[in-house]
Amino acid sequence: MSSLGGYYIVRSEDFVYNPRISTSAPVGPINRNKLGRIGVMSPLYTVFRPHDIDTTYLEYFFKSKYWHSFMNFNGDSGARSDRFSIKDSVFFEMPIPIPHIDEQKKIGAFLDKLDSLITLHQRKPFC
Repeated sequence: MSSLGGYYIVRSEDFVYNPRISTSAPVGPINRNKLGRIGVMSPLYTVFRPHDIDTTYLEYFFKSKYWHSFMNFNGDSGARSDRFSIKDSVFFEMPIPIPHIDEQKKIGAFLDKLDSLITLHQRKPFC
C-alpha cells in the first residue's frame, strides 16, 4: 500500500473545497460529504469541519454565488489556468452570514424541500 502521508481524512459532514475551476464553478466548488462514509482527499483540496453552524444551511450558502466575490478579491487563478489559488488562512477568513441556529435550520430545510420539489417536477411521467 502506498503512503497516505499528507492526505486529509474526510469524515461525514466535512466540507471539501476543490480549487479546480470550471464554467459552473468559477472559483472552484465546495461540497459536503453526505455519503455516510470516511474518505481520503489529496492535499490539493481544502477539507474543513464547521462548528456552531447548520451544515445544510452552509451547504446551500456554498451552492450560491454569494461567496465568489470574496474569493475573487482575495485569490487568483495562479500559475495553472485551471486552478484557483487562495491561502487557507485567507479562505478561513471568509465572511459568512450566520443567523440564529433555529433560522439556519429553517432555511436549510426549506431549500431542501424546494430542491426536492424541483426534482419531482423535472421528472418525466411514465407513459
